[in-house]
Parts: sequence; structure tokens; C-alpha cells
Amino acid sequence: MLRHDPKGNVTLTRAEQRDRIVKSLPLGLNFRFLIAHGNDEFASVVWEADSAAGDRRAAGIQTFRIANGQIAEVWNATRETKWSQG
Repeated sequence: MLRHDPKGNVTLTRAEQRDRIVKSLPLGLNFRFLIAHGNDEFASVVWEADSAAGDRRAAGIQTFRIANGQIAEVWNATRETKWSQG
């Protein structure tokens, strides 16, 4: 799986991607999906998250390309803030 990030691209196996997600679980972030859209090949989400303690927050946009029923590529842009409301 290829992860596109503004800081550079990284190729991960499915196991490496799963481990990356599992390692982030102790952060205790609560995610809210603000927009979700997709078709047969692509899915995109706009999200924000914060911790129960209020000491961490993040917002991002992710687009996934699906091939043979699995995520083949992901484009990810994340910031340590929330989306501006207004």
C-alpha cells in the first residue's frame, strides 16, 4: 500500500499499516467524520479528533484508492488542530 503524505511517500505492507494504526490507539482520540464520499474506486473522508482529556486534537483529509477490494493507496494530510467552524 502506498501512503502519499505532504512530507513524502511511504510504501507499507498491510501488516505494517495495521501495526501503525494499532500503535496510535493508546492516544485515545475520538474521531468525528464530517464528510464521507466514495464510489467504486475512491473514498474520501474529512475528519477531526480530540482526546477525552482535551490535550490532543487533529484534523485531516484522507482519500483512498481501492483495488481488488482492498486499499491500494491513501493520500493523507493531517494537522494538529481542528477545522475552523464559521
